[in-house]
Amino acid sequence: MDGKATDVLVGDPLSIGVSLFGGISLGGEALIAGAEENALELETNIADAEAAYACALQTGDEDMASEINGAMADLKEDLQDLSEDIAEMKEENREDIYEDFIDNLTDYLQVLDLDGDFIEEWCESGDSREAPELDAGVTDAGGIFTDGDPEDEDPKDPDKDRINFWFFGDLVQVATEAMRKNPSAKADNMNIILGPMIWTSSRNGIQKQINLADLPVSSAMVMEWWKREVVEKQRDSFPLKQFMQGLLTSIVIPALKPGCFPKADPTSAECGVVPITLPSIGGAKPIPTNERTKMIDLETKFEGLELSEETDTPDYEYMLYYIASFGATALEGDPIADKARGIYHYDIGRDSGLIKKISFSKADTPGLKEARQADQGGLSQLREVYNANVTMLGNNLYIPGMRIYINPPYGLGNPSQTNTAANLLGLGGYYDVIKVKSAISRGGQYDTELETIFAASGAPLQSDDDCAARIETVVETDWYEETQGWLDGLMDAIDGAFDALFPAGVDDDC
Repeated sequence: MDGKATDVLVGDPLSIGVSLFGGISLGGEALIAGAEENALELETNIADAEAAYACALQTGDEDMASEINGAMADLKEDLQDLSEDIAEMKEENREDIYEDFIDNLTDYLQVLDLDGDFIEEWCESGDSREAPELDAGVTDAGGIFTDGDPEDEDPKDPDKDRINFWFFGDLVQVATEAMRKNPSAKADNMNIILGPMIWTSSRNGIQKQINLADLPVSSAMVMEWWKREVVEKQRDSFPLKQFMQGLLTSIVIPALKPGCFPKADPTSAECGVVPITLPSIGGAKPIPTNERTKMIDLETKFEGLELSEETDTPDYEYMLYYIASFGATALEGDPIADKARGIYHYDIGRDSGLIKKISFSKADTPGLKEARQADQGGLSQLREVYNANVTMLGNNLYIPGMRIYINPPYGLGNPSQTNTAANLLGLGGYYDVIKVKSAISRGGQYDTELETIFAASGAPLQSDDDCAARIETVVETDWYEETQGWLDGLMDAIDGAFDALFPAGVDDDC
C-alpha cells in the first residue's frame, strides 16, 4: 500500500455474510460434495432397510429379516468408510485453503530493519514527548518466504532487529480475493470501504489520523490470531464480517493502548461499521473499486446529481469501517463533541428516538460500599458500578466494542459533573457495548438489545496540584493529627511487647 493520505479505500466486491473460505482449492469442494451426496444416499438406503427389517420381523419371516439385516450391516459399514473418507478430504481441503491464504498474504509482507538498540531506546523514552528518530526504510518483502531459503534470499543483518508486518489494507485485499474464489459469493454489488483511523498519541497526546488501509499490523500478531481463531478451531468457513471484526478488535484496537507509556492518559478505542447504499451513476459504480477516494471528491460527485426514482440498475451496498481512539480525559459528557467521535447520548423517558427501555443492574464488588463510606461519607456508601441493558428500535448501528452515553433518570443530575446525585450513585455516563442482539417478532416488530458495561462517568479528574492540596488539607486537620498520635502509640506498645518476648541477644529469626 502506498502511504498517501486519503479518506476512504474501497476493496473488491465481497459478501459480508458469505464465508471467506470455501472453493479455494481446485476440485476439492466438488469431490467432497459428490462424496456427501453418496453418503446421503446410503443413509436413505439404511433407513429403508431398517423399515423393511421391522416388517419382516412383524410378519415372522425370519429368513428375510436375516438377509435384510446382513445387507443393512454392509450399508452401515460402507457409510462408516465413506464418512472417514469425507473427513480426510475435508482435512486435506482445509489445509490447502489455509496454505493458499497464507501464501497470498506472504506476497504483501513488509520488512522493517532497525538498529539493534532502537527498540530498547524507544521503550525507555516513554516519559519523553518526542520519539527517537527512526533511520530505517520499509522493504517490500513479498515473496521472500515462498521459494528457497529465506536467509539466502534476504539475509538479515545480525546487528539489526527485524519487524515483519502487513498493511491492514493488504489483509483486506487478500480476504476479498479469497471471497471471489468462493462460488457461493453472489453479492457483486457489495463492497468494503476502509475509512479513517483517528487516535491520540500516548506519548504526547496529539491526535492523528491515517486511513485504515495504511495501518501496519504485526505479522506475528496476525499469525498468532490466525492459529487461535482458524487453525485450532479447524474452521471450514469464516464469514468475512467476523474476519474483519476479529482483526480489528483482537489486534488493531489493543495496539492503540498506552503500553510503554505508564503515565499516559488511559485510552479508549472503538470500531465503527456503517452500512451505506448508493445508486449507480450512469450504470457505473458510484465509488471506484481498488483505488483511493477522498470524501470531498465524493461530495462533489453527488452534489446536484439528479437520480431517477425508478431504475433497473441495482444499488451498490458498502460497509464503511473506521476506528476512533481517544484519551479518557477527553470524554467529558459533551453531546456535541461525543457525536463527532461516534458516541451518541441517550435519555430515559423521551417521547421520541430509538430508545424503548434502559435498565440498570448492579455489578457487586465486595467491600466497596464500606470503603467509600469510610473515605467519603454521605451518598458515597450507596455508589455502585451499574451496567445497563438498552432496548432500542431495530437498527444496525452497533457492534461489540462501541460506546454509548446514557443519561440517568431526570432529577439525578449530570453524571459527568462531580458531586451530583447521579455521579455519587454511579448511574449513567459512558458504557461499552459488549453484546448486540436483534430480533424480528412474528408481528413484524424489530428490536435491538445492547448489553453494556460501565466505562466512565465523564467527570473531570483532579490535577496533581489539586490532589496535593487536598492531601495537605487533610494532614493539617486536628483529627488527622490525633489519629496519627493514636497509631504511633499503638506501634510503640507493639514494639515494647515484642522486645519483652525477644530480649536482646536472643535469636529471633523465624
